[in-house]
Amino acid sequence: MSGEQFRPLPRSVWIEFGRNFRQLRLQTGLTQEAFASDMGTSRRRISNIERGRVHPPFGHDFYSRLTEVEGMSEFDVSKLLASIGEPVRPVHRIFSPVEDVDIILTVRSTRINDREIDLLQSQLADVVTDFVESV
Repeated sequence: MSGEQFRPLPRSVWIEFGRNFRQLRLQTGLTQEAFASDMGTSRRRISNIERGRVHPPFGHDFYSRLTEVEGMSEFDVSKLLASIGEPVRPVHRIFSPVEDVDIILTVRSTRINDREIDLLQSQLADVVTDFVESV
């Protein structure tokens, strides 16, 4: 579905998507103008998306821009897109708990929030650190 022509959805779905999109913007603390600037679009376009009048251009570019907005988490963006049938983008975290060890953590579930991912990352770091110290 990403990057392809988006399938028609009822207007009510786009209105709900717009409400959720607005909630995410409000979570960032950004005005429509500032959010639009970060997204590389106009305030009017953001307003129209929030009111369900238009849908955003889906695909990697939109997803990447949205996740780069200050205060916007990959988890939030994936959950938003999943609400309209867009494939859930996995959350990737790369961290190095000890020298010469890099861990890539990929979470594909929208049921796991950022706080829980942070906890999982911390617990994995502890396990790896203990293992490396015992070798």
